[in-house]
Amino acid sequence: MVGSSAYAGQFMGIEPGISTEQETTKVLGKSEKHIKDPIDKEEWYEFNAKKYDLRRLVVAFSKEMHIVKHIDVYPLEDYDKEKYTFWFQAEVPFESSHDQNGKLIEIYLPQYVALHYAGSTDRSPVQYFSHLDPQLFSSVSDSVNTPRKQRGFLGVGLGPHKGKAIMLLR
Repeated sequence: MVGSSAYAGQFMGIEPGISTEQETTKVLGKSEKHIKDPIDKEEWYEFNAKKYDLRRLVVAFSKEMHIVKHIDVYPLEDYDKEKYTFWFQAEVPFESSHDQNGKLIEIYLPQYVALHYAGSTDRSPVQYFSHLDPQLFSSVSDSVNTPRKQRGFLGVGLGPHKGKAIMLLR
């Protein structure tokens, strides 16, 4: 990642919750790998990351609508939290959770970005970040002050990653 700021919410003009599978393929080219996930009702496609100077580039689509749910971007280097919060102009995480391997995941609103850490704390480098579909948060966007247990937010599945990261938001 080069530069002093990044646009949260889209990658190469592809936006979660808006862009279709067909539009994504038109922009990113044919996927190199296709993974179906029966649990999350998503399909993941891995695209040519080298074309964008990345380690990996994974786009998840809803099976029913074929709309982008999230875009997982793996930069060539792992960066610290401060760089990402500066690039995305993110301050305090909306939600923090750990995946099944104990690695920290933080979600930032209104940027709709998740940071996935290499370890269990935010002192670990960020391995990758995800642009998220804002509609996943529609039940909480109007009620951020509502206690987490009352938000009715069940969760967001992210990954076809080693040790698939599942965030359970309360």
